[in-house]
Amino acid sequence: MAQWERIINRNKIEVANLSLPEQSQQVLDIVTHAVGEKLGKNPVAIDVRERMPYADVFFITSADSDRQILAIADEVIDQVHEAGFARPRVEGREEASWVLIECPGVVVHVMSEDQRAFYNLEKLWADGKAIDLGVQA
Repeated sequence: MAQWERIINRNKIEVANLSLPEQSQQVLDIVTHAVGEKLGKNPVAIDVRERMPYADVFFITSADSDRQILAIADEVIDQVHEAGFARPRVEGREEASWVLIECPGVVVHVMSEDQRAFYNLEKLWADGKAIDLGVQA
């Protein structure tokens, strides 16, 4: 079993314990898999249901280059769409230092390390339940 498969399988149990709506859970699983395939760094999922009316989960990951950020974003978009969901809305492709992808129930942030350190979304959303998906940098 590949490292990412172990991470995904282990964290499905943790995420399932959050009692996410089924659609959000499915999308989160797809996003986790897509980010793993393109070697996203330090992915974290945060339950934001109590603070956000339009999303259940924020998913944050980072990458070493603009090219990798775009590759991760494209993989997330393609896999979510191929799974039968509407094509996600995307913001930030032009700058490619922070791409935001609006999937059903899950908002994905793919960021450069510098942007992630500067904006520190994990701290901003610290009152939500965070699940470290276990990827090593």
